[in-house]
Amino acid sequence: MSEEEKQNATKHSHLSKKKSELPASQEQEDQGTGKVDAAEQDLKTSGNEINHELEQSEQRKKDHKEDKGHKDRIDVGDQNNQKNRLEKNAKNVQDDSNAAPSNQSVDSSAPSSDQESKAITSTNAPDTQASDSSASAAQQDPQHEEQSPPKSSTGDEKEKAEKAPAKERPARTPRNAKTEEKEPEEPSPNQPLFEQLLEDLKHDISEQAVQTSSINRKNGHLLTLTIEPEHWLATANWFKEHPQWQCNYLRNLSGVDQESYLEVVYHLIGLTTKSEVAIHVKAEREAPSIPSVTPIWATANWNEREVYDLLGIHFTGHPNLSRIMMPDQWVGHPLRKDYEPIDSEV
Repeated sequence: MSEEEKQNATKHSHLSKKKSELPASQEQEDQGTGKVDAAEQDLKTSGNEINHELEQSEQRKKDHKEDKGHKDRIDVGDQNNQKNRLEKNAKNVQDDSNAAPSNQSVDSSAPSSDQESKAITSTNAPDTQASDSSASAAQQDPQHEEQSPPKSSTGDEKEKAEKAPAKERPARTPRNAKTEEKEPEEPSPNQPLFEQLLEDLKHDISEQAVQTSSINRKNGHLLTLTIEPEHWLATANWFKEHPQWQCNYLRNLSGVDQESYLEVVYHLIGLTTKSEVAIHVKAEREAPSIPSVTPIWATANWNEREVYDLLGIHFTGHPNLSRIMMPDQWVGHPLRKDYEPIDSEV
């Protein structure tokens, strides 16, 4: 086989190969075109749906505006009708009140004969009955218009209602006007002992020994006395030595700043007699001084030093009255309400 024949055969094979490839490429192209057409169709369908939804929303908005406008028109119409009814009623009431005096004058000038008066009243019955009823209503209730103000939401009627004179309201009765009588308290179980104690102190110490006295019901009916400072030392000895009391134990001693004065509170207990009493002793604020009970109850030693240190109360007769908590060079007494520290940072 010659070279030309070989070349022709090669060309022929190439051509046949290309021809066989052409339908496959054409088929692929046709498939791509179909996909594009389907995508375009989907886009058109979705676009139509969106446009339809937009049109429906616009229609709903339009319908809502029309309904609102119709409702506003109905409300305005109702207000106007209500205003017209109120004005008509007010005019009728005013006409009836103006017609009342004329009807009264006609009745006073009526003839004396019964027949003529009956004839007149029978002919004028409808008018006179209406006018008399309105006139009587106006006379019985002259403040009818004031008591029933027009119920309208318009601006003019609101201004009239605001300018109308305010009615005087009756004063309210105070809550505590009805004073309930309190039931008398039952006598304290320590009342006999309390009265006997006061009698004994007046007899044994002095008539002026006790300033005030009470029974502290909230604290177990504790007997509480306020003793004069000059009689305190003798009273303390009396409570310790008296056979009925025998207060041989000082449970507590504390100082109190009452602003206008200072005081010391003692709680005494009789361990054998089971007796208990609270004693208050007052002192002046400028130069507070109270007799010391350390010689009677040794437990008062450090308690009195603490009260002196923090409140500045002097206990005359104390064996060693010195500061117990603050330094000796400290100025002032920290628990007094008028205390002002020299150094605010301390």
